[in-house]
Amino acid sequence: MHFNELLIKLRVQALGGLTISGTLVTAIFKDGNSYYSLKFVFPFFLIAWGAKYCLDIFYYNRLLSGEADAILDLEKQFLSFQLSTKTAVAIRNSTKGRKWFYLIVFIGLGIISIFLWLSDILKIVDYLLTIAALEIANE
Repeated sequence: MHFNELLIKLRVQALGGLTISGTLVTAIFKDGNSYYSLKFVFPFFLIAWGAKYCLDIFYYNRLLSGEADAILDLEKQFLSFQLSTKTAVAIRNSTKGRKWFYLIVFIGLGIISIFLWLSDILKIVDYLLTIAALEIANE
């Protein structure tokens, strides 16, 4: 399997797995009693997606760059063709799209996580305001 194919499969399967897991978790925990479990699951997804980004950037990207460097060295020995020179330049200049791919999902998971935690904080604030209003009314 070629590294490019490996990277594409890894990214697509990670995105698909995250989507399926999020859908299943939301369907399982949709009743009122299990709602509080969601606020722990989505931050876990956020951490897992960050780990996937690190794996891609710090491992698979180095494999791909190493492969391109090896091919460039081979082409320097045989000057009859320079097929991989443009490929190596494209690999080194392709970080923008990869960063957007991870950033969009990371922001979405972050917004969901923040919303779940803020909804609990707002419930606590509402509860405290209700207690304060009852104490004022009793005086």
